Amino acid sequence: MIDIAIADVHKQFADFFPEEKLRGYFYLLSKRLSEGNICVPFEDFNSNEVPEEYALFSKASELSKEALVTDDNGRQPIVIHQNKIYLHRYFQYETIIIGKIKNLIANEK
Repeated sequence: MIDIAIADVHKQFADFFPEEKLRGYFYLLSKRLSEGNICVPFEDFNSNEVPEEYALFSKASELSKEALVTDDNGRQPIVIHQNKIYLHRYFQYETIIIGKIKNLIANEK
């Protein structure tokens, strides 16, 4: 019984969002996070990992028009950066870490 509850956590996360068009993205992002990945290349969303009940856009440009989706300058739940899809929190974490590494390299003498 516990395995079923754990397996459904990604669906529960995705279904939390009222925007049905985005649920497949939230589902796979949640699943990949549990596997240790902070982003998913857009082309991976055409895989069999997303339940059939969730529709997906055929192009990242279509996804980017949704209200809860932004580029790397916005503050929405989904961020598209270099054709990769992130949850905002994890995009922020990656951006901060990269900035600190660049700062360390620049100040290394």
